[in-house]
Amino acid sequence: MQEIRDRVAVVTGAASGIGLALAQRLASAGARLVLADIEGSALEAAAEALERGGAEVFARRTDVSSAESVEGLAREALNRFGSVDLLFANAGVIQAMGPTWERPVEDYEWVLGVNLWGPIHCVRSFVPRMLQTKQPAHIVITASMSGLSVVPGNGPYQISKHGAVALAETLRLELNESAIGVSCLCPGFVPTGILHAERNRPSHLRREDAPPERPLEGGWTGEPTPELEAIARAPEEIAEQVMTAVREDRFWILTHEDARARLLSRFDALLESCRPH
Repeated sequence: MQEIRDRVAVVTGAASGIGLALAQRLASAGARLVLADIEGSALEAAAEALERGGAEVFARRTDVSSAESVEGLAREALNRFGSVDLLFANAGVIQAMGPTWERPVEDYEWVLGVNLWGPIHCVRSFVPRMLQTKQPAHIVITASMSGLSVVPGNGPYQISKHGAVALAETLRLELNESAIGVSCLCPGFVPTGILHAERNRPSHLRREDAPPERPLEGGWTGEPTPELEAIARAPEEIAEQVMTAVREDRFWILTHEDARARLLSRFDALLESCRPH
């Protein structure tokens, strides 16, 4: 999709991080925006700032883990603008680090609900409507390098992101003969609000007696270490890479320079029938 001006773009997780950077970049390109986020006050502030900059914005508080909430977003987006041309299924959360058998089931339900069911609900609600128009469109599903490689101690998040990658790849094949392009965004470390996502965890998925965080050797600590900060990319850089990929109809969006080495390590082990490393 070469022309972004006047296109209608839906962005989930739009109140902060990569989602907000995408909204800002889309606004600068002249897109009309539908912004969704579960954090209502932050969403309102983001929408107001974009409107002050001249963007046409419709914002709706949305829980992407709820099929009903996402369907409501789709209906209101169509009622407001008449069509949706760009869909960025971007909302994401992460749980505390620890062994897969120690993390409570509520961690899995929360993280998979947002990171995997969120994109699934977006696909189910928006793709049929996008297909009806028979006009060029594009979908970007935010996965992660954690959807392509794993470390110990981050099970729920990695499971959810592997699912998001599979969803994006499947969707690309299924829409191959249509006018809808698909991209899969797999960023490395980006300093965003996701590390503080607990603030938005629903009360029914909280466990006061949850095991304390317990990072494992060889895994991630759950904090922005000096090593990660050294290779960090700003959300604005990621948004620019995404815009280029949409215009070029490119599927994979690998944002960090270390991505190739990480993937080669995994697939070498796979082809050699070795244990994961």
